[in-house]
Amino acid sequence: MAQAVTGADGATKGRYLAEAEAQKRCVDSSHPPTSMRIEFIQSLPDTWGVDRLHSSDYDFAAIDNEMRTIKDQLGKEEMQDLFDTEVNR
Repeated sequence: MAQAVTGADGATKGRYLAEAEAQKRCVDSSHPPTSMRIEFIQSLPDTWGVDRLHSSDYDFAAIDNEMRTIKDQLGKEEMQDLFDTEVNR
């Protein structure tokens, strides 16, 4: 199916897009309509080829260390909630 869309000629693609826009089609309830996603992508500046972030510029070990207390507390709370749910079934 993907090949039928990506491999389609320009007129067919245009028809598919117009149809999707008119019908406000979406992938599922967690996604906005396809036409809105396409419109959003087209509104972004044309800088896709520009590398803006480089992971080597950041000390992820320090960030992990800084977040460890929060992560550990969240993990304890989640485990307690899971325990309470299972015990109180």
